[in-house]
Amino acid sequence: MAPLKAAFEADEHLVAGLALKGLGVALLGKEEDLAASRTALAPAKAALARANDGTAYERTLVDALALASRGAFKAAASRLEFQVAENPKDFLCLKLSNALRFMTGEPHRMRKTTAAVLRDMRASDAGYGFVLGMHAFGLEETGSFAEAESVGRLAVASERADIWGVHAVGHVLEMRGRPEEGARWIENSRQLWPACNNFNFHMAWHLALFHLEAANYDAVLDLYDREIRPTQTDDFRDMSNAVSMLWRLRQEGVDVGDRWCGLRAVAHRRRTDTTYVFASLHYLLALLGAGDVAA
Repeated sequence: MAPLKAAFEADEHLVAGLALKGLGVALLGKEEDLAASRTALAPAKAALARANDGTAYERTLVDALALASRGAFKAAASRLEFQVAENPKDFLCLKLSNALRFMTGEPHRMRKTTAAVLRDMRASDAGYGFVLGMHAFGLEETGSFAEAESVGRLAVASERADIWGVHAVGHVLEMRGRPEEGARWIENSRQLWPACNNFNFHMAWHLALFHLEAANYDAVLDLYDREIRPTQTDDFRDMSNAVSMLWRLRQEGVDVGDRWCGLRAVAHRRRTDTTYVFASLHYLLALLGAGDVAA
């Protein structure tokens, strides 16, 4: 957020900044977040009008915000992808569309868009490694495991800071039943985690998943307490990490103690929030795991 704050200090009417702020809130995926993104739409539109309807890039971001703020994530992604087709080097619109397609469960669209961008890039181009990382994940999610691993490893070799490329290869190693190699791969990326916001919780989740496959349950519980769920946040990504890991442990017959209690409290507050079905299903599992069938 520091670069965005600095941008607003330089120009409080920065169209792209105002739109990006609203889109970032919408991607948080909770009921109040969509409401906040709708609030953010008015100043973004006003800034666009002040800029005499702005540039195509600015109009794209404001249009995407207008769509995402009312929950039309697929339409918002399509609007961003149109801009990417016009300008394949528009990495902000590419990343935003990729994030939206991730939320809507459309990896084939993620793969198609990144493939088109890569056709217009050279290995020496800025951002090449990051686009490879995005493409690797789309490949993995659509079942092209061998290509996904190759592209993901190339992404990390091209851009050492590409945690998404690391993540994509981790998915492949999980899907191909290589837990020991997967645990080493994820462990070797730890130096990147501090710069990843709450995505570090998800990387720890992947590491725990490999330990789970090896029946190292104490290691899984230790990772859960220290790195998957160190704080009781209500971010849906953090919740899905925690809930899905405890549910897997439950299926293995592992006693998880009172760990469901904190998740139940969040899920109970969120039980009527149907903004994002992926989150809603994890709230349901949290309530069931805690034995709260009445909710």
